Amino acid sequence: EIFAWVISTYDIRYAITSTIESLYFSLCLDIQKSIILHSYLFRDNKRIERSSGLSNDIFRKAEKKELDAITRFYRANTEGPGEWIEAFVKKRLTREELFVLYDQQILVATGECIPSQQQPPYADLGMVVAQSYRGRGLGSFMLMQLKQHCYAAGWQPICSCAADNLASKKAIEKA
Repeated sequence: EIFAWVISTYDIRYAITSTIESLYFSLCLDIQKSIILHSYLFRDNKRIERSSGLSNDIFRKAEKKELDAITRFYRANTEGPGEWIEAFVKKRLTREELFVLYDQQILVATGECIPSQQQPPYADLGMVVAQSYRGRGLGSFMLMQLKQHCYAAGWQPICSCAADNLASKKAIEKA
């Protein structure tokens, strides 16, 4: 009754909810008029390992001195204007939450492992693969490496992707 009162009093017409917030999600389902799928949320269900398939791959935590190179990598391999990129990369580097995958000297993927402040012991994982290296399983490989990092730190890995990002969904499911 209180939830319905808040919605009518403040004339709320739209809401975004997540299955991870089960009580709020349930309340929204009780009064929803339509549902639009926005994103998929994933929780780890098994530990698996696989090779990157690269001849000389190097996976490691990113270093602060790589700020410019990683920022350029994000700008080249993510969509949109990218005003957020430099601040995001700086924050991840400062908190040691950013990882890189090189094929010899070429940066081919980055990954983030961000411990959740609101939902410990979860850590949110994300990755970006260079456009010219996509379709080779590197996204899944990066996520599996990040999962190993989570296990070592005592965190439970979670991940999400936009509902229309089928390549990312496939990589996450594979990992």
